[in-house]
Amino acid sequence: NKIVNSIHPLKGHKLFSAYYLNELILKLIPQEDAHYQSTNNESLVIAYSLALNELVSSNNLELPLRLFEYTLLNELGVFPDLENGAE
Repeated sequence: NKIVNSIHPLKGHKLFSAYYLNELILKLIPQEDAHYQSTNNESLVIAYSLALNELVSSNNLELPLRLFEYTLLNELGVFPDLENGAE
């Protein structure tokens, strides 16, 4: 698997950040959800891969985590509409 082979071991805060990404997936995507079991959710897989690669190569942990959260919430259809928010 190209994604797995391209990841280097993570340590410290980077490792905990990767655990956080995994926990988001495990807790927020229902295991019995037919949509996620029957379709190839490519944008989520790409976002996950990019976040892991960024955790390896950068000292900025916030940006890859927030970008993945954004993608995940969009894929789940629960990201708030920021353009028509409370005024």
